[in-house]
Amino acid sequence: MIDLIDALNLPLPWYAWRKAESSLVMIFTIEFFRTRPSDEAHATLDRISIGADNLNAATVKAKSLFDTLDMPQKPDGLRILDQVKRELFVWKPDDHDA
Repeated sequence: MIDLIDALNLPLPWYAWRKAESSLVMIFTIEFFRTRPSDEAHATLDRISIGADNLNAATVKAKSLFDTLDMPQKPDGLRILDQVKRELFVWKPDDHDA
Protein backbone atom coordinates (compact mmCIF):
# COMPACT_ATOMS: atom_id res chain seq x y z
CA MET A 1 0.00 0.00 0.00
CA ILE A 2 1.19 3.53 -0.75
CA ASP A 3 1.86 5.72 2.28
CA LEU A 4 0.66 9.31 2.13
CA ILE A 5 3.24 12.08 2.50
CA ASP A 6 2.79 15.41 4.26
CA ALA A 7 2.12 17.58 1.18
CA LEU A 8 2.87 20.84 3.00
CA ASN A 9 6.54 19.93 3.45
CA LEU A 10 7.29 19.05 -0.18
CA PRO A 11 8.96 21.57 -2.52
CA LEU A 12 7.06 20.20 -5.56
CA PRO A 13 3.27 19.86 -5.94
CA TRP A 14 1.78 17.17 -3.73
CA TYR A 15 0.12 15.36 -6.66
CA ALA A 16 3.48 14.62 -8.31
CA TRP A 17 4.82 12.48 -5.47
CA ARG A 18 4.05 9.12 -4.02
CA LYS A 19 5.94 7.12 -1.45
CA ALA A 20 7.89 4.17 -2.87
CA GLU A 21 9.66 1.62 -0.73
CA SER A 22 12.75 3.75 -0.24
CA SER A 23 12.39 6.97 -2.24
CA LEU A 24 9.95 9.46 -3.70
CA VAL A 25 8.78 8.89 -7.27
CA MET A 26 7.34 11.47 -9.62
CA ILE A 27 4.63 10.48 -12.10
CA PHE A 28 5.19 11.60 -15.71
CA THR A 29 3.12 11.23 -18.89
CA ILE A 30 4.96 10.42 -22.10
CA GLU A 31 3.22 11.32 -25.36
CA PHE A 32 4.50 9.93 -28.66
CA PHE A 33 3.49 12.06 -31.65
CA ARG A 34 3.61 12.42 -35.42
CA THR A 35 4.18 15.83 -37.02
CA ARG A 36 2.51 17.00 -40.22
CA PRO A 37 5.25 18.67 -42.29
CA SER A 38 3.00 21.29 -43.92
CA ASP A 39 2.07 23.08 -40.69
CA GLU A 40 3.92 21.26 -37.86
CA ALA A 41 0.60 20.06 -36.37
CA HIS A 42 1.02 17.19 -33.87
CA ALA A 43 -1.10 14.04 -33.67
CA THR A 44 -0.69 11.94 -30.51
CA LEU A 45 -0.09 8.24 -31.29
CA ASP A 46 0.14 6.95 -27.73
CA ARG A 47 0.22 8.23 -24.17
CA ILE A 48 1.61 6.33 -21.19
CA SER A 49 2.25 7.16 -17.53
CA ILE A 50 5.49 6.19 -15.82
CA GLY A 51 7.05 6.62 -12.40
CA ALA A 52 10.61 7.97 -12.27
CA ASP A 53 12.90 9.56 -9.70
CA ASN A 54 13.31 12.74 -11.76
CA LEU A 55 12.94 14.21 -15.23
CA ASN A 56 16.33 12.84 -16.35
CA ALA A 57 15.27 9.29 -15.46
CA ALA A 58 11.93 9.81 -17.23
CA THR A 59 13.79 11.08 -20.32
CA VAL A 60 15.99 7.98 -20.46
CA LYS A 61 12.95 5.72 -20.10
CA ALA A 62 10.97 7.65 -22.73
CA LYS A 63 13.79 7.50 -25.28
CA SER A 64 14.20 3.76 -24.72
CA LEU A 65 10.47 3.25 -25.31
CA PHE A 66 10.56 5.35 -28.49
CA ASP A 67 11.75 2.49 -30.72
CA THR A 68 10.42 -0.45 -28.72
CA LEU A 69 6.81 0.51 -27.95
CA ASP A 70 4.32 -1.13 -30.34
CA MET A 71 2.38 1.68 -32.05
CA PRO A 72 0.34 1.77 -35.28
CA GLN A 73 2.80 4.30 -36.78
CA LYS A 74 6.39 5.23 -36.06
CA PRO A 75 6.43 8.43 -33.99
CA ASP A 76 8.33 11.55 -35.06
CA GLY A 77 9.00 12.62 -31.48
CA LEU A 78 7.93 12.53 -27.87
CA ARG A 79 7.12 14.92 -25.07
CA ILE A 80 7.05 14.48 -21.32
CA LEU A 81 4.34 16.11 -19.19
CA ASP A 82 3.78 16.45 -15.46
CA GLN A 83 0.47 15.52 -13.86
CA VAL A 84 -1.18 18.84 -14.67
CA LYS A 85 -0.14 18.42 -18.33
CA ARG A 86 2.67 20.99 -18.28
CA GLU A 87 5.22 20.20 -20.99
CA LEU A 88 8.60 19.50 -19.40
CA PHE A 89 10.59 18.00 -22.28
CA VAL A 90 10.28 17.57 -26.07
CA TRP A 91 12.53 15.34 -28.18
CA LYS A 92 12.82 14.24 -31.82
CA PRO A 93 15.44 11.66 -32.86
CA ASP A 94 17.11 14.15 -35.21
CA ASP A 95 17.75 16.57 -32.32
CA HIS A 96 21.44 17.05 -31.57
CA ASP A 97 21.12 15.92 -27.94
CA ALA A 98 20.01 12.41 -28.95
